[in-house]
Amino acid sequence: VIIKRNSSLDKEEFIKGNEVILSAGTVGSAQLLLLSGIGPREELEQHGIPVIVDLSGVGKNLQDHLMTVIIYQTHIPTV
Repeated sequence: VIIKRNSSLDKEEFIKGNEVILSAGTVGSAQLLLLSGIGPREELEQHGIPVIVDLSGVGKNLQDHLMTVIIYQTHIPTV
């Protein structure tokens, strides 16, 4: 397994066992599964991707956990 971090040209290589666990966030993980042939048969066949597992829920009803942090610093002691 070779990992490329961000846009850096640096690469790290790890060799361990026979299994690899991939995670690419909310949207990216679904895309990895679909491109690997895991997903709705009709959609995969439409794009010419060989079906490994017909799994209808892949890539559907995605929700990301958005969070906004607002920090305000003041020098007024009465606030």
